[in-house]
Amino acid sequence: MKNKKLYTLLEQKDNQELHLFNSWKDENGTCKVESTSLCGCMHFPEKSDTPLFICEDEENTRLLCAAKGRAVCEKCIGQLYKSEKVSHYDESLLEV
Repeated sequence: MKNKKLYTLLEQKDNQELHLFNSWKDENGTCKVESTSLCGCMHFPEKSDTPLFICEDEENTRLLCAAKGRAVCEKCIGQLYKSEKVSHYDESLLEV
């Protein structure tokens, strides 16, 4: 069931940098994690023993990553925000 965008945050053992992974819940509700981080710089086997969070939705992921600050890989954060679609268009912000 890969229809809802979920994310997992893992710490890379060698440098303690935090990386985001696409995740999903299987038919049993178990969180599954893709093998490569959003930035492509970390692979699942390099993870720490305990994820910082698992299978969080996009909004919670943004909040939780903001709380972690600069420790989160900037390329992963860039990929997270790159997927964002503009939810509304405010014409009052345009200069004419």
